[in-house]
Amino acid sequence: MSTESVAAHALHGSADPTPIYALSLSIIIIGLMLSASVYLSATMLVQAFDAKSFSGSNVVVQPVVNVTVPNAGANAAAANNNAANNAAANNGAAPSQGSGCGINGAPPPSSATVNVSGRAVKGPTNAKVTLVEFSDFQCPFCVAVQPTIAQLLKEYPTQINLVHMNFIVHPTAKPAHVAVECAGDQGKYWQMHDQIFSTQKTDDASLRQMASGLGLDMAKYDACIAAGKDATLNAQKAIGDSVGVGGTPTFVVGTRSGNVVSGSVVAGAQDISAFRAVINAQLGK
Repeated sequence: MSTESVAAHALHGSADPTPIYALSLSIIIIGLMLSASVYLSATMLVQAFDAKSFSGSNVVVQPVVNVTVPNAGANAAAANNNAANNAAANNGAAPSQGSGCGINGAPPPSSATVNVSGRAVKGPTNAKVTLVEFSDFQCPFCVAVQPTIAQLLKEYPTQINLVHMNFIVHPTAKPAHVAVECAGDQGKYWQMHDQIFSTQKTDDASLRQMASGLGLDMAKYDACIAAGKDATLNAQKAIGDSVGVGGTPTFVVGTRSGNVVSGSVVAGAQDISAFRAVINAQLGK
């Protein structure tokens, strides 16, 4: 064979290609088998995991709880929000005679003794019977009972007087309770008290306008508002809690000895006849 023939034979190749094809096929088959093995192993693991379902494990899955926080509304719209706020405080109950804000379900005590030291008095200081009113400025029941109290003060002009205790049920009412205490520092407690209840405006701007209209020293008023009245308000709330006040309005109607009033409890915005009966009993009628 010539040199050219040998070169041509080597170039075109005379070896059998079958082994190469067989090797490639083997590699493909092995790859498929490995893939199948991985898939089966993963499937079995998932099934085993699902079957176990955390049984016997220390893992605790807590349920998701939807917590609804009642929105009391902006102070500027407090008058429009009072009914909604009160419904939340009374588990959705609509206002009715004898009802109140924040009633906790426990029956009120039949009698109570309240220390009213330092509290402003409306009416004659030497009156035989004192009505101690625990109320919240944004409670519609407290608003509803104000004409009843005013009427009683007219019917018993020399025999009864009124003491107000701040008992905050609606957090958005706090600015009004601070404002009435600051007005009281300047001798205008009852004037501010009456205006807040009559207007049902409890936002800062409206309260400041009332204070200015009452002729208060506004520099002193503003300083008082900035300082707050937490100690005073908390003390009154604590007194109410200690005698079983469960909501507003709540009244203790009784006789006063020094700084202490002892008498019967009238809970809720009740009819005037209920108040008359208690007052008359205290007067010995």
